[in-house]
Amino acid sequence: MTRRLEIIVMCAALLVAAAGLASSTEQSFAVEPDDRSAVVDSTVSLPCKVNDLAGKLQWTKDDFALGTNRNLSYHGYPRYAMTGSDAIGEYNLKLNPVTLDDDGVYQCQVGTGKRGDPAIRSRKATLTVLVPPNRPRITPQGDTIYLTENSPIDLECISEGGKPHAEITWTDGNGKVIEDGTEMSVEAMAAESKRFTTKSVLRFIPKMEHHNTSISCLAHNSAVDKKLQTKIHLNVKFAPKITLTIAGPARKLVEGSDVQFLCLTKANPPEVSYRWFVNDQYAPSEVTSELWLFNISRRLHNSLVRCEAQNSVEKTEESKALSILYKPQFKNRPKNVQADNGSYVTIMCDVDSNPPPTIEWTFEKTKRVVSVTGNLTVQVTNLTVGRYHCKATTSRFGDVNAEATVSMRGKPVINSPHIQYGPLSETVRLECIAISSPVADRILWTYHGVNIGSKKDQNYYAVLEDPIDDGVKSTLIIRKSVQEHFGTYNCTAHNEYGSDTMMIVLVPQKDFMLILAIIGAVGGIIVMILIISVIGFCRRTTSQKNKKAKSDFNGESEVDNKQNAAARESDASSNVSDIKMETGTGSSLSNYRYKIDYGADSLTVTTTATAVDDQHPRSATPKSGGGSQTTLPGGGGGIPLAGPVPVDPRYATAAGYLGHMHPHNAMHHPLANGTVIADYADPLNYVRYTNNHLADRPTSSNNGYIAADRLYDQMPPPQTVIALSSSSSSSPSPKLSLDATARPSTGGDPATLLQYSATYGNPYLRPASAQWPAQPPRPLQKYDAYGRPEPPPYSAVGKGKRKTAAAGHGPSAAAVPVGPNYHIGVAKRQTLATHV
Repeated sequence: MTRRLEIIVMCAALLVAAAGLASSTEQSFAVEPDDRSAVVDSTVSLPCKVNDLAGKLQWTKDDFALGTNRNLSYHGYPRYAMTGSDAIGEYNLKLNPVTLDDDGVYQCQVGTGKRGDPAIRSRKATLTVLVPPNRPRITPQGDTIYLTENSPIDLECISEGGKPHAEITWTDGNGKVIEDGTEMSVEAMAAESKRFTTKSVLRFIPKMEHHNTSISCLAHNSAVDKKLQTKIHLNVKFAPKITLTIAGPARKLVEGSDVQFLCLTKANPPEVSYRWFVNDQYAPSEVTSELWLFNISRRLHNSLVRCEAQNSVEKTEESKALSILYKPQFKNRPKNVQADNGSYVTIMCDVDSNPPPTIEWTFEKTKRVVSVTGNLTVQVTNLTVGRYHCKATTSRFGDVNAEATVSMRGKPVINSPHIQYGPLSETVRLECIAISSPVADRILWTYHGVNIGSKKDQNYYAVLEDPIDDGVKSTLIIRKSVQEHFGTYNCTAHNEYGSDTMMIVLVPQKDFMLILAIIGAVGGIIVMILIISVIGFCRRTTSQKNKKAKSDFNGESEVDNKQNAAARESDASSNVSDIKMETGTGSSLSNYRYKIDYGADSLTVTTTATAVDDQHPRSATPKSGGGSQTTLPGGGGGIPLAGPVPVDPRYATAAGYLGHMHPHNAMHHPLANGTVIADYADPLNYVRYTNNHLADRPTSSNNGYIAADRLYDQMPPPQTVIALSSSSSSSPSPKLSLDATARPSTGGDPATLLQYSATYGNPYLRPASAQWPAQPPRPLQKYDAYGRPEPPPYSAVGKGKRKTAAAGHGPSAAAVPVGPNYHIGVAKRQTLATHV
């Protein structure tokens, strides 16, 4: 029981202690306001919560009490109110809507409680009211501003009314922020000190790339989430921007080719004029955007081609260096050098080419490459002196070569022929070539121990000295050499290192040209003799063949051959010996005889025709009269076959009567019945009858020779007697009487007329024969290789059958072959067709 009482007493004591402890707790802030910002026209709440609130609670603004009533509108602040629950001691200050006037310092305060609790105050909280800035503007104003490239301009962007002040940024047309060249300033607005005006200046240098772009100004502060933007369009005038290119596909320029340059420009305004320059040399003819260079050479390598383009803004230019490929060429050829033994010399292989060449130096003695650089340095010794070859090679153009000689200084060495030749009685030259480094300064000539060729000795001798590679050539000239000048001469060359001597023997020179001329002349004569012999042999062979063909006739006697030979000899003195005569084809053995009776008062011509083929001899009985002359086939007298034929003047005009009968100058042919027909023309005018004369024989040329033309007698007519009578030799018009036998029933055919000329024996040059009716060939007629009738032999026709017509009386009568070709019968026999 006691134990239970002790427990109860202890619990009561604890309760009393807890009640006393609770009555001693003071009011305090559970939540205090903090700094806040609010945008104008938004709502903001400042928190305030108090534990064990015992006193009155109110808010202050800038240390000015707003009131203790939760609805502060009773205190003149309709937009203010204290929200929250009294039970939990929550008194938040709500501002709706926030205005710029709400910007200030706020504090939550609790007054002294009823039990004497002390008053408490919260920490101060600043309410910042944010005001968005106005949309910025750019000056100069306008949607587009016109600028000139590289002309600076200040663009100003202004943003007003912001709180805090606006932040301004510049961007280009691509949205890239422009940081360089901007300057910003902030000023409080005069009417409202809490709001600000922000200005940003962009110092701008426009470029070509700014043309047709824009620039933007952006303004923002903490009151807005999205930046405010103003844009302006730029129109930039700029000078031409040049791109200088070579037309065509990308290729390398080669020497000798043509090249076209293009000056491509971009400009505002686009009207552009062009000018071209090559190495600063103006090309006035080129005024377009193109330039042609023809047949470019290495002289233009690395040259500058410049294009100038100009518009209203400015003139600009662009240059391009030419890179021309060209074959290697020596700028300076290697030069020979001389030096003392042991010294060093340098020889250069200066070659210009594009691309650069590959150089090789080769020593001639060893045929080995000794250097691959342009400059070759050599130490002069007995082993290194000699010729060095420089070879410059390019892959595209091949190579070039040159050489230089490295010589060691020393005494001269004479290098000339030991024996030299010269013509007698002419100018002779002796040469003495001295090779040395340095060149010999003195060369002396002596002959028989006497110095010659000096200025004092100019009668016969003179000395000329000519520089050559690595030395000098001395020439001793001997004028009008004589035998005493031929012998041994001494040539001595001197320089500072010593001398050298050579004996030169002058030998008379044989006149080889004369020997050659004699040999040529003799050879020419031999050749001409051979040619003439060949021609003579050919002509003799041909002549023998022709002679054999002409003499190949049956029944020709040896006497006839002799007569032919005599006749050919007579042709040598005749001017018609070239004329060929073809015999009649009526019969190969035809024989015609003429008998002419010269009477006192009359002339009787009797014709007798005989032939082997014709068994009926044709004859006529002549009248008796005066003397007569008979010509037999084998006789030597009578009328000659060629040469001048005398004609009796009494009978020169005996054809007067026939002239009346035949006024058309027709050629007449006596027929078998004794009549005369005129049914064919006279192509060659052998016998023509005129009104006044009768030609009873062939017409003669002006030199008295008978024209060697005749008629072929295919059908020999019968005997015809033509009687010419005259009362006296002085009668002016003799009488003509025609007496003939009866005409045969078959009639007579006109003879074929042929011309005796140089075309005889040539079937291609011979003129066409008269077109007479073709006659059947006689069986005994022979033809040559060309189809022509072979001529009768030169002797009388018929072997052993010569017949003599002994008609006539007295010495004046003669029997002469007669017929239709009677005018030929008085010509010399065996003289025609003897040679061609």
